[in-house]
Amino acid sequence: MARKQVLLIDNDRFSLSVLQRLVDDLGYEPLIGSTAEAAQNLLSTQKIEVIVFNQDLEAEWGLSLFEKVRAGGTTSNIPFILLSQTSVRFSPRMENTDENTVCFQKPIAIEPFVQHFRALIGDAEAQPNSPT
Repeated sequence: MARKQVLLIDNDRFSLSVLQRLVDDLGYEPLIGSTAEAAQNLLSTQKIEVIVFNQDLEAEWGLSLFEKVRAGGTTSNIPFILLSQTSVRFSPRMENTDENTVCFQKPIAIEPFVQHFRALIGDAEAQPNSPT
């Protein structure tokens, strides 16, 4: 059975590797969108269940991606977990959020992150991967 896919977008390599391992260990397939084109391509070609997104990205493409996903169509209901280094407040351009959007301050606390992640993905008892 194919694993549910999670799009990870972060420019911090350490955070990205931690998230990638965590998502994989929880039994999901982590996909990396390190550029605007890569993220857009993954969104248009894969069935993304959750997007974990660093809202501190300096590039404008990050906010544009959030707005585009939320604008409507088949991607408008994809849940977001927003990460922020500086505060847990949303960027002013991300004010139109809903129950499908959660924000965490970095460094993230693993247990609350996992609880919110599982609630957003709608899979409270996901099968974790066996450790490698």
